[in-house]
Amino acid sequence: MAIPGKLYVVGFGGKDYLVRAFTQRGAAKGLIRSLTDSALEHTRPASQDDILELAGNGVRPIDVTAAEPEDQPGAEEQE
Repeated sequence: MAIPGKLYVVGFGGKDYLVRAFTQRGAAKGLIRSLTDSALEHTRPASQDDILELAGNGVRPIDVTAAEPEDQPGAEEQE
């Protein structure tokens, strides 16, 4: 029995991912959802050692503070 859907190559963050989906849009959205779920499971506060190691390897922080104000402590939904 054939597996439903098609394979799509989704480029994200400088990498290509092979994603099975019914549509191109579904492939892109599904990849982001999958990456988000994985990132949520593996996110923790950065230690001083983490910061020093990553900065030493040339990794720069990605500032998303303006993109998601609802996630800030004390922020409430505004209408």
